[in-house]
Amino acid sequence: MRTRAFCGRFGRLVCMAVIAGGCGPSPEVPPAAEPAAEVAAPAGDFESLIGTYMPPLEGGRLEIAAPEGWGWARPGSGYLVGFTPGKASLNDLPRILISTDDVPPYPGIEHVDASNVEELVQQVDLAVGGDALESPPQALQLGDNHWVEYVSLRRSRDVLVNQMVLETVAHGRWYAIRLEVSQRQFSSHRPHAHAVAASCRFSSEADLAVGEEDFPENDDS
Repeated sequence: MRTRAFCGRFGRLVCMAVIAGGCGPSPEVPPAAEPAAEVAAPAGDFESLIGTYMPPLEGGRLEIAAPEGWGWARPGSGYLVGFTPGKASLNDLPRILISTDDVPPYPGIEHVDASNVEELVQQVDLAVGGDALESPPQALQLGDNHWVEYVSLRRSRDVLVNQMVLETVAHGRWYAIRLEVSQRQFSSHRPHAHAVAASCRFSSEADLAVGEEDFPENDDS
């Protein structure tokens, strides 16, 4: 089961020239805007924020670490794992929830890299249409991994809550990292979610097959 946030359509920028009175020459029409460049953050930027790695998940397909000082728990309800500061409950904020599905929802994308991350941005943009976004889908490179990030805002128990989602597809599996945090703490905890994304190590079926090779037993004779 896949748990996902569905939010508003990515707004497109439109440049318009306003001409005040007068008879001067017509201004040049600016060229069409290029897609936003991918934001890259090297793995070293998150070194101090990445905590201890968990045992491999998804049959060895995913290795992931909680933020430094955060604990992990199995939340159920379609989530793979959840992270919270210290020993806080997953019912409290902030929290980071990880989802996965072996059927990627984005046609034609089996593994996201620099060559197709903008295509994923466009497909995520179509998928999350509906509600207004605080921040529209954008491409991010976090460590060695390429993601699409978007941010929404909602009210829960009279508290404004930011929900930031990072999505990718790796070796035919869809993954999402979701940060939920009160709006006033969003800037403080956004780097923790980025650190989780940077910590991810994805393995393919071929990688797993190599790791399962049998080695001959020692011959004591």
